[in-house]
Amino acid sequence: MPGAGPALARAGAVATAAERVPQAALCIEVLYANGHGASCAAASGSPDALLFADGTPGFGLVPNGVSAVTVTYQPAPPGTVAVHRNFFVIVAPSQAALPCGVQWLDPTANVNKIVFGCSYLTAEKQELNEYRTYVANELSTLRSQVAALAAAIGSGNLAQAQSAWLTAHLTWLDIGQDDGAYGCFGALGGEIDGLAAGHPLGTADPGFTGFHRIEFDLWTKHDPSAAATATATLQSLLGQLVKVPLSTYLPATPTGIGNWLLRPHEVLEDALRDSLTADDDYGSGTDLASITADVAAARELLRELEPALDPVAPHLVGDVRGELDSLIEAIDATRANGAWVPIENLPIRQRQQVDADVGAALETLAPIPDLLTSTGSNSPTD
Repeated sequence: MPGAGPALARAGAVATAAERVPQAALCIEVLYANGHGASCAAASGSPDALLFADGTPGFGLVPNGVSAVTVTYQPAPPGTVAVHRNFFVIVAPSQAALPCGVQWLDPTANVNKIVFGCSYLTAEKQELNEYRTYVANELSTLRSQVAALAAAIGSGNLAQAQSAWLTAHLTWLDIGQDDGAYGCFGALGGEIDGLAAGHPLGTADPGFTGFHRIEFDLWTKHDPSAAATATATLQSLLGQLVKVPLSTYLPATPTGIGNWLLRPHEVLEDALRDSLTADDDYGSGTDLASITADVAAARELLRELEPALDPVAPHLVGDVRGELDSLIEAIDATRANGAWVPIENLPIRQRQQVDADVGAALETLAPIPDLLTSTGSNSPTD
């Protein structure tokens, strides 16, 4: 319990406390069955923001003017308790983990200082590792599908080649990296799934490579020979990609994890920017199919992040899953006899519904990085 000056509530500890802090101080003494322990902070120094003891999950000292504290447990929502005589105690026997983050609140319940924040990095490293495993499996599948695409083009069967292209492209989008605009694969990702925009010669530029170049060759130019050459280039690019450990592209550093946590939102933001505008349509008219793959990527990321998100935002994952379900239902309703309809051919009401569902999911996904990385010492800095 707290005391003013060197005196403590328990007389037997007075000498010890006075020797340790001879000037005015705030002190806590923890009583055990077979002993006690004291902690003091000089009145002119920094108070002990958060301490631990057996049987008492968290307690600490605060300066004058702090009326309450909010303490965060890693696997649970934050809890706020009142301060009495510069002292607070958090009793939460149901919590297996120790508390971590602490915020000081003024009399109007506004946060006047974040003393320190929880670090989710340990948990997120495990989740990032799950994502790496997922990406590795998708890339293995993708290479087989691109080989099938090359074979279909070589056979001269245009319809089969177009179907094989869509299968492979959706697998790439399932990874959640898309065309390199937000992708972690950098320039190589842009070569694999980049757009003609930005290339001096547009679609005729030799630097325009990858999935969309093959799409242009198959649907717009109807040129199997050019598509075969572009597919061989894509196979080479994928070979380069898998030679580098995924930990290079997806590092488990604070910055790397911070960037990865942006991905659930960015996957759909990319869909909004490129697919819903048909800016990345080079003749196939399959942008709505691409958005279903973006949804699959977002679902996978949510599955991996759910254990970290649920304690701090209990309804977020469920809410966004419902919104993604609505988006898929809206997209399914646009198909004509099972065929994909180009974005520009959608009836206005169907287009508005898809737009609205993407917007709703984006709004719900937006807080994820702040929920998991931006508090106090957990700010993503290397």
